[in-house]
Amino acid sequence: MTYRVRMLIAILLAATMPVVVFTVLVRNELSDRLSANYVDAAETAISQTEAVLQREHEQLRTILATLSNALPDDNRFRRAAADGAPEERSYLLDYAQRAMNLSGLSMLQVQDADGRIISSGHFRNEYDRIDLAIPGKLPKTGMALARVRSAEGPFFVIAAADTFSMGVRRFSVSGGKRLDALNWYGQQSDMEVSLLLRTDEEHATMLVGAAAESPVISPSGDAIVRELEVPLIDSQRDSVSTAAFQITHNMSSLAALRAGIDRLFVVVVIGTGFVAVLVALWLAGRISRPITELAEKAAKVDLDRLHVPFKTDRNDEVGELSRVLRRMTERLRTSAATIRDAERRATLGEMARQVNHDIKNGLAPIRNVFRHLSELSTNDPDQLPVVFRDREPTVASGMTYLENLASSYARLSPAVERERTDVNSIIRQTVGDFVGAGAKSVVADAAGTTFVYADPLSLRRILENLIRNAVDAVEAADAVEAADAGKRSVVVRSEHADTEDRGQVIRITVADDGPGLSAEEKSKIFQDFYTTKSRGTGLGLSIVRRLVMDMEGSVRVESDPGNGAKFIVDLPQMKGA
Repeated sequence: MTYRVRMLIAILLAATMPVVVFTVLVRNELSDRLSANYVDAAETAISQTEAVLQREHEQLRTILATLSNALPDDNRFRRAAADGAPEERSYLLDYAQRAMNLSGLSMLQVQDADGRIISSGHFRNEYDRIDLAIPGKLPKTGMALARVRSAEGPFFVIAAADTFSMGVRRFSVSGGKRLDALNWYGQQSDMEVSLLLRTDEEHATMLVGAAAESPVISPSGDAIVRELEVPLIDSQRDSVSTAAFQITHNMSSLAALRAGIDRLFVVVVIGTGFVAVLVALWLAGRISRPITELAEKAAKVDLDRLHVPFKTDRNDEVGELSRVLRRMTERLRTSAATIRDAERRATLGEMARQVNHDIKNGLAPIRNVFRHLSELSTNDPDQLPVVFRDREPTVASGMTYLENLASSYARLSPAVERERTDVNSIIRQTVGDFVGAGAKSVVADAAGTTFVYADPLSLRRILENLIRNAVDAVEAADAVEAADAGKRSVVVRSEHADTEDRGQVIRITVADDGPGLSAEEKSKIFQDFYTTKSRGTGLGLSIVRRLVMDMEGSVRVESDPGNGAKFIVDLPQMKGA
C-alpha cells in the first residue's frame, strides 16, 4: 500500500468517523426517549381502559339498582309477573325493551329465581325460556363481560346484575352496555393507540383504531402492546372464560423518524467522504511529490552511478532524508574501489574452487575404474581382462572430459557449443561411471532416445554433480541406519513433460532415499559455497544451476526431512525430436 493511499484512508476515517459516531448517538438517544414516551402512552392507555370499564360498571350497577328498587312498586309488572294477570302480559313482555331504551342500556333481561326469562330487551318471544348464564355466573364484585345475542347478531357488553323481591318470590335483573359504544379515550381518530378485545386465539373485535388485516395484533418490534384480562360469560355457550383488552401503541412515527435519520446519515457520510477524498488527494499530492522525486533519484544509484545529486534546501524531514542519502552516496564512492577489488578476489577464489571441484568430478570415474580393477586383481584375477575391456571406455571418457575441461578453463570464459544431444545416452554413460565403486545403487531409467539442443559436456557435468550428491546422501543415511544399508537407491529418470511457462520440455529427475532437506536447506541449496557436507566446497549445485540456466532450462528441488530428495531439471525439447 502506497503512502498516498494510507494518507487517503487516514483522512477519510478521521473525517467520517466523528460524523458516524455523532449520528449513531443522536439516533439512539432519540429512539430511546421516544420509545420511553410510547411506553408511557401505552401504560396510560391501559390505565384509561381500566378506568372506563370501572366507571361504566359503576354506572351500570346504579341503573340496575334503580330498576330493582322501582320494579316492586310497579303494580302492572307485579300483577303480570307475580300474580300472572293475563291482561298485563303484553306490558310484561315489553317492559325490558322500554326500560333498556330509556336507561341507555344495550342489554336488559328480567328473570325469576329459577332462571326463567319473564322479559327480554331484544327478544320478546324469549318469555319463559330458562337462561342461567348471566345472572348465575356474574361475579358478586368486580366487573365482567358478556357475549349476548340480538336480532343483528351477537355482541359484547360490560355486564352486571341485581336482585329484588315481590312477596315471597325473588327476581333478578341483568343488564349491559355495548363495548363498541363506550366513550374510549374520547374516541380520537388521530390516536396511534388501538384497543382490541380478544376472546381467544382466533376471535377479536377492534374497539378503537384502524382495523388491521388480522384483528389479532401481536407484539412486534413496531408496536408496544399491553393487555388487561377480565372474565367473559358466553350466554350462548353457557361458559365462562377470560377475555383480554389489548392496547397496541403503533410506533410507525418512530420508525419513520429512524428511517429519516438513516437517510440523512447516508447523505452526510457520502458528502463528508467525498470532501475528505478531495482534500486527501490534494494533501497527498503536496506531501508525496518530493518523496516520489527523492525515490526516483535513489533508484538511479548503484555502484556504477554514484554521482546522483541530492542537494536540497528544505528544513523538514524530506530535506533531512536527502542529506542522509547524499552522505550515503559519498561513503559508497569512497568504498567503491575496495568493493571492486574484493569482487575480483572473490571471483578468482570461486574459479579456483570450481576448477578443483570439476577436476575431482573428472577423476572420480577413473578412480572408480581402477579401484574396481584393483578389487578384481585380488579377488578374481581371471576376470581382469574382461572387465578392463568393459571399463576402458569409462577411463577414456574421463580423460576426454578432463582434457575438454582444461581447454574450457584455458579460454577462461569458454563459449558453450550446443548441438543435438541425446539425453538418455548421456544419462546411461554417466550412471555407468558410478557402478562398481561403492555406488552400486545408482539406477538409470532412460530407455530410448530423447534429444535436446545443449552442450554434451555441460549436460554431463550437471548429471555428475547431481548423482554425486545423491550417492553421498544415500551413503550418509546408510551410515546412520545400518539396518537399512544397501536398500536405498538413486534413480535417474528422463521423460517428456508439459509446463505452463516453457511448454514441452525434457525432464531429468535424480531422486534418492537419503535423509532429505529442511525448508531452510532447500532455500539455500543452490547458493555459492553453501554445503551440508563436512568436506564439500558448496559449488556443485551452484554450478548445476548456472549450467542449466545457460541451456535456457530450470532446476528445482523437492524434499522433506526423512523422505529423500528429488532434483528436477527441465530442458527445452528440440523441435521434431
